Amino acid sequence: MRIACVLITHLRAKAELRRRAHLRDSPIAVVDRTSGKPLVVDSSAGASARAGMTLEQAMSCHNGLIILDADEPYYRRAFEDVIEALLQVSDRVEPAELGTAYARIDGLELLYGGKGNVAAALLDAVPGWLNARVGVGGSKFTAYIAARSADVRSVADCPMDEARFLAPLPIELLPLSDDLKRLLHKFGIHSMGQAASLSSDVLVDRFGREGTLAWELCNGIDGRPVVPLKAATSITEYTSLPFSSTSIELLLATTDILLQRAYSRPHLQRRLAGSMTLVSTALDGAPWMQSVKFKEPVGEWQSASRLLRDRIEAQPPNAPVEDLTLTVGDISAESGRQLGLLEDARDRRFERIIDIDRKLRARMQNVPALHRIVDVAPWHPVPEMRALKVPVGSASSDMLTPLHSPLPVEVRESKGCLPLAVQSKKGWQKICGIDDLWEFDLWWLPQPVTRSYFRVVDDIGRQLVLFRDEREGCWYRQPISAA
Repeated sequence: MRIACVLITHLRAKAELRRRAHLRDSPIAVVDRTSGKPLVVDSSAGASARAGMTLEQAMSCHNGLIILDADEPYYRRAFEDVIEALLQVSDRVEPAELGTAYARIDGLELLYGGKGNVAAALLDAVPGWLNARVGVGGSKFTAYIAARSADVRSVADCPMDEARFLAPLPIELLPLSDDLKRLLHKFGIHSMGQAASLSSDVLVDRFGREGTLAWELCNGIDGRPVVPLKAATSITEYTSLPFSSTSIELLLATTDILLQRAYSRPHLQRRLAGSMTLVSTALDGAPWMQSVKFKEPVGEWQSASRLLRDRIEAQPPNAPVEDLTLTVGDISAESGRQLGLLEDARDRRFERIIDIDRKLRARMQNVPALHRIVDVAPWHPVPEMRALKVPVGSASSDMLTPLHSPLPVEVRESKGCLPLAVQSKKGWQKICGIDDLWEFDLWWLPQPVTRSYFRVVDDIGRQLVLFRDEREGCWYRQPISAA
């Protein structure tokens, strides 16, 4: 039996740095405040803080340390995406603690052209930004130790003589209590080889069941099987909205995005959904929720979209919503459904696009490379509320962003708040003329928007669209195509 361990160290910190790219070069510590006393649960590579420290200890050992509150649901979603990807390689995958998963790889050698290729496929399935390691061994423990010894983005194989491989390693790597490890050190047992050389009776008599476990693991004996992940009975997808809104169009578009994510997951491919639930956090109000039980199970996201659309339009949220969670339930096996040639061709074309995006992401530090544009409200006076950019093949951790986001810009203005000059890379450019101007005051929105727009020409002949946020007194530049 050969088992692979996929190990992702510091998953929490890596997940935070991915969604906070501006902190990539800063020392961060992730802190859990749910247990009363704030404790560090993870930290970035450049931070002196370590898991288990109190917040005070972490702050005192590293000046300038940035503290982030733990977001466990976000980390779990990121890890679930990894598990979904590993299931594309092996159908016998067991998620362990956050950042660690085991997979049976025996029997897959012919499919992938060798044991090494199977392990490499598992490594390639993990997004590059997580810097995973893969270890291969005859048991879970030896596979885990091999993964610990592997370099970032590489595979390490435990040799056949596993006891010899383990012998020089410190007992700190054993999954034992800290008290037992201290006692072992007290008795002069510092390495696994020293523990393995003792009679099992000595450790059992002295330390009981933990002593038995220690002796077995140090001798490469680990009978724990890989318990494959059971087929999911439900799938949950989540995304935050780029802005709080009561727009039904935004809610419908976001629902479609989550449906496409859900139906692209292995657990729902060639399977049917019997029910769906939408939940949204409302701004200063009770959560909005709608549940739909289908008369006949649904096997395509488009069909589910039509059914959910009717419910959303009939019972929309009464307050602005900030996010959306979709839960697909009552998943069952497909029976008697024939896929047409057109659908197969469409699926293959989309899979090619996903593959291109995956390769581009690997070169771009996992920044989404390809996007599709989803119209939300093309008629809306605020350009950034008209359409969304959605990463192709997006995972749950990918964010939705407005297509037409304005950029802050420095503007010299007159006493009447008209633009006189605009700052560019070449310095200040004088405004030579205003070709058009318009304004609006959307005071009824959850976050009111009041803007004055100017289509101008500067002294080097460029056409620009600028607007003044009348509520903040700040200036922005809007893409001409969005004005």
